[in-house]
Amino acid sequence: MAGRGGAEAGQRTGGSADAGGGAMIHYILDTSNFVVTSRLLKLIQKNTLWLLSFITQIFANKIKTYLINTHEETHSGYTVDIVQIFKMSSHGETKRFQKFASTGNRMLLWHGSRLTNWAGILSQGLRFHMFGKGVYFADMFSKSANCCYGSKASRSGVLLLCEVALGDMNEVLNGDYKANDLPKGKLRTTDDGVLVPLGKPTKHESSEMARSRYNDYIVYNTDQIKMRYALHVTFNFKS
Repeated sequence: MAGRGGAEAGQRTGGSADAGGGAMIHYILDTSNFVVTSRLLKLIQKNTLWLLSFITQIFANKIKTYLINTHEETHSGYTVDIVQIFKMSSHGETKRFQKFASTGNRMLLWHGSRLTNWAGILSQGLRFHMFGKGVYFADMFSKSANCCYGSKASRSGVLLLCEVALGDMNEVLNGDYKANDLPKGKLRTTDDGVLVPLGKPTKHESSEMARSRYNDYIVYNTDQIKMRYALHVTFNFKS
């Protein structure tokens, strides 16, 4: 697999904001579905386990670089603007992740989902399929951004950047619904295509045999996941 240079996952952080916390929390979760909006706000405002705070411009620039460099040319139908970046912290999640904190292979990876899924994600954590039942991540921003299903009528999207403890990986080139039956010592599956974090993507020789152009990182133990940052983006569609 090809790789990308840059800081370790724990250093690839980022984000900044201009306005007060309450207004921005409402803005990042704004949706035309009032019921969904209300549930999301209630989860964040009343669940003291979650902390959302703004982060520095220096770290924001690193995230912006990660986003720009990994917006793949095949996903050229839209551009995105970063509206806000929030640092996320959950005491319970941090405690569960602790046993993987010394894992050598940790990466900061993207996860995108529809706005309507965020109530479930914030209340129950990330959940699950093609490669068995697992949680999917990508090292290409635009691959995860596509999972937000933005449109001209609904231009807002929310993505996560998660620190993921990958360890020694089980590599799979094509779909396998039993991929979650990992060989002993393997922590996750990767669908091999083009690798990244922070630098620009490079083509890997095995990508010609793969069903997908891009890397999927699938983990089957949610304790290996630590949500680090939430990004609110606006999609700008070209046609």
